Amino acid sequence: MANKLAWRTFDGNSWSDETVVADVEQVANLAMVADQGNLALLFSANTEQKVVVFDEHGNPALPAKNDQSDDARFAVLEQQTAAYAALTSSPPSLRSFVVASAYYRGAVRYVHSGVDPTGPLLWQTYRPATNKWSTSEYTFPNTACGPGPAVCVFAGVLHCFHQGVDSENGDGNTNVYWCVSDGLDWSADRATPFTSPSALAIAAHAGMLFCAYLRD
Repeated sequence: MANKLAWRTFDGNSWSDETVVADVEQVANLAMVADQGNLALLFSANTEQKVVVFDEHGNPALPAKNDQSDDARFAVLEQQTAAYAALTSSPPSLRSFVVASAYYRGAVRYVHSGVDPTGPLLWQTYRPATNKWSTSEYTFPNTACGPGPAVCVFAGVLHCFHQGVDSENGDGNTNVYWCVSDGLDWSADRATPFTSPSALAIAAHAGMLFCAYLRD
């Protein structure tokens, strides 16, 4: 049975119903990026590059073949990645893991899982104005585990989504959780109304938080 690529929106109070984009065996290169005032959901499925464009009101077009080069779409992300890679003060631990990041209140917030896949997420800050990192890594409170983190700023608050792992025996847990931060600390995890066996993509657009994910 094929998996389904789907998306939902969060308006700050409640989640929308699920909208299925396509039936796919596997999905790769899942991303949501700003594109000239619109939002582009990009993914690879069945050897084809696909795109779903949401207009300035958040209304989606039908999935289409992505014939456009993604150089412009990913220009800002590539610049941030290059700047991060060039940081001589970058903690070695951050370079060892897949890192999600977002700029929030004067600092880049980096989030990653630790050596133990059943352990909590870790986060650290970097302030470009002073070229300084936080003095240590901080542990997310009340977080069972955090593989595949994704972060973005929505409604003036930093949001972090991640997959779950059974902390007792390490088996896969397809539940998706999220927590929020005011820049000082993180809230406890909350469960979303959907599940996903793989990492997801999130972005703020048109006054809503968009979340794209794969489900079986």
